[in-house]
Amino acid sequence: MKLNIWIVLLLLLGCSAEEEWINIPSNSERFFSVEAYLTDNRKIEITVINNILLTDELIVKPVWYADVFVSNNEQEYALKNLTYTRSADNRFINYVSDDDISFEEGTLSLSIDYKDSIFLTAEASVLSPVTLDSVLLYDSQNVGFYFEKGEDTEYYKTLVYVYLKDTMKEVNQIHHIDATQNTLVINETIDELMDADSAYYILSKISKDHYMYERSVRNAILANIEPTVKADTIYSNIQNAKGIFTFMSNDTIKVDLSEIELGERIVISN
Repeated sequence: MKLNIWIVLLLLLGCSAEEEWINIPSNSERFFSVEAYLTDNRKIEITVINNILLTDELIVKPVWYADVFVSNNEQEYALKNLTYTRSADNRFINYVSDDDISFEEGTLSLSIDYKDSIFLTAEASVLSPVTLDSVLLYDSQNVGFYFEKGEDTEYYKTLVYVYLKDTMKEVNQIHHIDATQNTLVINETIDELMDADSAYYILSKISKDHYMYERSVRNAILANIEPTVKADTIYSNIQNAKGIFTFMSNDTIKVDLSEIELGERIVISN
């Protein structure tokens, strides 16, 4: 059967929530949803939700008192059941590590044991650091990202925060690039760029699982807006649940646009 689920796409980089009703195929009246976006030198923050269908009503409940662990080849981190909403992006968190974690290259494992009856697992690879060399600002108000492509993934995400007085606009896209490509361009015109006070340009190296998950959620959201678009099944790499467990590496360039007169092409180096 298909359930109408309230999906909140909340990414670790500080994105605003994208909230839409979408259809998720499900074979049961109860399932768990997990979102975990790990990055280096930050706390592990994970969302674990229990979805319960009661007749025609869906109840979405935070999962309490589960044993949640993230481990690598050398160490295991037990997460605390601490509930809060992150101020940066309004993302709901209910499991978190005590300290910032630095990850070595290798495989990360997630295990969630709930009341000795439900056991969820997932794996993700630690990606090497990404370097954003420069951004190119066009007079068309598009933005180009220049970087050195890594060998451990072909998947990237670009994110721009544009600040104008008390307002902020966010533009983000996911990309699958070929081996020779070292430039990404946000195709959407950022109208506020000419008048903005400042902007953050963020390049993220992401996994294929991350790319597939986010693409499927975006397509499902679009399918509810545009009837001609066919929704994908929501991609998941969590065993016995739905959601995403992944690692991402990021680099950022901040630009004070109040001191720049945008011309045909302006290059801002990191």
